[in-house]
Amino acid sequence: MPRPKKKSLLIVDADVRLAKIYAGRFEEVGWRVLVTQKVADAKKRIARLVPDALMIDPTQEGADFQKELREDPKTAAVVQVVLTNAVDRNTIARAVVANADAYFLKSHTAPGQVVRKIKQLLDMNTQKKSVQSINDQSGFTLVELLVVIAIVALVIVFAAIAVDSARSKQRDVTRLSNVRQVQSALEDFFNESNAYPNGEMMPLGDVAQSACLGASGFAADCVTSDSTFLRVVPGAYEDGLDSIVTCGEPARRAFCYSKRQDGESYVIYFELENNFGPVGLQSGVNCATPEGMEAGICPE
Repeated sequence: MPRPKKKSLLIVDADVRLAKIYAGRFEEVGWRVLVTQKVADAKKRIARLVPDALMIDPTQEGADFQKELREDPKTAAVVQVVLTNAVDRNTIARAVVANADAYFLKSHTAPGQVVRKIKQLLDMNTQKKSVQSINDQSGFTLVELLVVIAIVALVIVFAAIAVDSARSKQRDVTRLSNVRQVQSALEDFFNESNAYPNGEMMPLGDVAQSACLGASGFAADCVTSDSTFLRVVPGAYEDGLDSIVTCGEPARRAFCYSKRQDGESYVIYFELENNFGPVGLQSGVNCATPEGMEAGICPE
């Protein structure tokens, strides 16, 4: 009886140590794994052997490479997974444009999760091929036709759920990145002024009162300020939120800032769509203070 063909994975990552850890995990379950640090080397390897899956930490060059693979009929079916620590909008946008099948943060992901996800995505591809094979037959019975329709409907439903979940998590990653950016600017302000800026349930990023952070605190315009700590204060990504955290007049979904303890502390309330167990954050209300972030309402 012939031995089943090994599944193959190509890893493109400048972090050689981490890439080897993931390679070892896939090899444990019978995969053939190739590791490279450069996109140019990855192109040469794919020219010789098209892998079943690609795991990449993308630069702009890497995103262009992913897009090329999607557009080439020979490599269009390769499962593409982005594994990165970058949470900036450009990296997320590149992954979306490249039509990646999944997006993971290195700091929040265990190798076993990636193994399971790639196997799941490959199984879905196999199921789609099976449906195509049935369609290529000379004819259908009514029962066969109903089975095909049911399978296609399930695949579409599962794919829609997976895409919606991925987009939801990407929005949360952007929100967390924006909150951390504001926290960093607030520490710079405190080091300069020995106090945090004024504000009471102030919607951050509001063009009328908190568009920037200058020497006098949050303001609509910091052009005349002696120093600017944050030229553009990011607002909340409102899509997908349930309006649990609101502030301003009229009340709206936002990052809500308040000064505490006569300027010795502050709190920023923000809302997430998903639970982030590894970092102690939850779906719903969370708060940020000089000590960090935590789920729920911060104690007074």
